[in-house]
Amino acid sequence: IIGILFGAKFSSIAPVLGKASIFGSLTTAVIFMNNYFLSKKSTFALIVPLGIVFYLVLMYLFGKDIPTLILINISTATTILVCQIAGFIKYNNAQWNSKKILTS
Repeated sequence: IIGILFGAKFSSIAPVLGKASIFGSLTTAVIFMNNYFLSKKSTFALIVPLGIVFYLVLMYLFGKDIPTLILINISTATTILVCQIAGFIKYNNAQWNSKKILTS
């Protein structure tokens, strides 16, 4: 498909397209979750800026070649997303518990 759409010059990127799509999906999920926290004015929205610091350190220390860059991207996005999901669960449990106390 790459050859048909873009020509043979771009066939060298075919091995990384699968991992790039995983990274793109993770990044989309991170942005979606961060927008949720921003709309709720939650401090959990600060997970992404902290993750960026973590990401920059990893890129500086280990980002020497394309496969390593892809692995760092996927690992960082996964870590941020897992933290956001944990924050989402904690935030919603706190909200549910406060409503439960108010209605009791």
